[in-house]
Amino acid sequence: QEGLWEGMPVYRARRLCPALHLLPPDPTLVTRGQQALLHLVGDYSPLIEPAAGGRLFIDLTGSRKLFGPGRDVGARLEKELERRLHLSGTVGVAANKLVARIAAGCLARPGVCDVLRGAERSFIGPLPLNVLPGIGPSRTASLLQDLNLRYVQDLAGLSLTHLRLAVGPF
Repeated sequence: QEGLWEGMPVYRARRLCPALHLLPPDPTLVTRGQQALLHLVGDYSPLIEPAAGGRLFIDLTGSRKLFGPGRDVGARLEKELERRLHLSGTVGVAANKLVARIAAGCLARPGVCDVLRGAERSFIGPLPLNVLPGIGPSRTASLLQDLNLRYVQDLAGLSLTHLRLAVGPF
């Protein structure tokens, strides 16, 4: 009734529902959950990089003959997450971590978003700047006001010199 949904950032939820009561996570359960997730994913690759926000990056290089294309592995993983751990998740499959992360974030509900090798530019180019990690509301506003940049392709079109002027050492 307050307009909250699963996975909503806490700051936004608190703005919509000031009387919101949050339960702190149980560190023991979080650790057990992370270990279970790593164990499940470890069946597909030994090259796993945990990241913030419950994200995992899995390098499937060299495992195609064993498990098939990345999108098939992603679909299997998504089903296994639900079946074995009762977790829903989105899976982004791409040639690099940045595009895979953006692809997973584009899904409104659990599923697999596969960005084919060579299609990265056309996939992320028309997306708004805030899909890029580290570009939140304030940096998006300043890029829009100062340089009239709205989309990833606008930012990608800048030279490295202009980019440094626009975002500094970031």
